[in-house]
Amino acid sequence: MLEGVDRSRVLVAGDNGWGLFERAWLLVGMLRLFAWSYRYPEAVKRLMERIAEVKIGLTEKLATELEVDMVMYGDDWGMNDRLLFSLSWWREFVKPWQEKLYRVAKRCGLIVYQRSDGRVEELVPDLVEIGVDFLNVQRECNDWVSLMSSYRGRVALWGRVSAHAGFGGSARRRARGQVGG
Repeated sequence: MLEGVDRSRVLVAGDNGWGLFERAWLLVGMLRLFAWSYRYPEAVKRLMERIAEVKIGLTEKLATELEVDMVMYGDDWGMNDRLLFSLSWWREFVKPWQEKLYRVAKRCGLIVYQRSDGRVEELVPDLVEIGVDFLNVQRECNDWVSLMSSYRGRVALWGRVSAHAGFGGSARRRARGQVGG
């Protein structure tokens, strides 16, 4: 499928779609997901596990059939000023299956990319621990200087122009300021 692509110059990435958390709350509703995690924690864990199984299959197909170099995972875990949930909630209901996804990707020889909107600095130690290679988090919500200092050589930060740049008259100026142009 990738004949003619100079793999020494081009990194081929495959998108794994919406993440575990987003897929779970889209299936049952966000309020219900959180309520069920309190009342029926084993059911929520089973839901996460089933979603992960589907995503693992997709990761394996991206690696074997499309021969990608990197798998891209995305999940919105944060708001502008904090996580959407507690760190302990993420560790109980997301991390175990996120780690399985990363492990399968690594076993397939893939680079692991993770994107999340919002302030997610609290999750970075865990993400590095479970194997993320590239981390795409919002610059205006997270302390990039601290992240670069703390994780230099262990994870690459992937920046982007903010979704909050807006479309008003000064949007072009703000976007240029973000990319240094």
